[in-house]
Amino acid sequence: MENQDRVLNFGIYGAIVMRAIMIGLGSVALHEFKGVLLVFAAILIYSSAAVLVNLGKEDDDGEEEEDMSENKIVQLSKNLFDASEKFDGDRFFTIVDGMKKATPLFICLVAVEISDVVFAVDSIPAVFGVTEVSLT
Repeated sequence: MENQDRVLNFGIYGAIVMRAIMIGLGSVALHEFKGVLLVFAAILIYSSAAVLVNLGKEDDDGEEEEDMSENKIVQLSKNLFDASEKFDGDRFFTIVDGMKKATPLFICLVAVEISDVVFAVDSIPAVFGVTEVSLT
């Protein structure tokens, strides 16, 4: 896809911003309540277990094309934003029948940014697990 670079660049910027925000919020949460680190650790353990369980369920055929219209993140994005089914160059929004609608490129960007939030939340226990934190 020729517009992939635009979405990926926004994804990189979003990842940096989300991680900074989440680490800042995590620092405040740890300062106020030390036990929150156990919650963050539980999130990491759960996500690790989910990945390990899904490893055994992959098909031997290799990767198959997934119908992205059935993806939960795409469905959520389409519920949040009135979306068009057609691309409009490198634009995130287009005008269809006099109404502003999100393009599939914007829906893709939303999926990338939701992934950024998930990885940013994972960053909290990772950062504070390997650094010495003074919580006094």
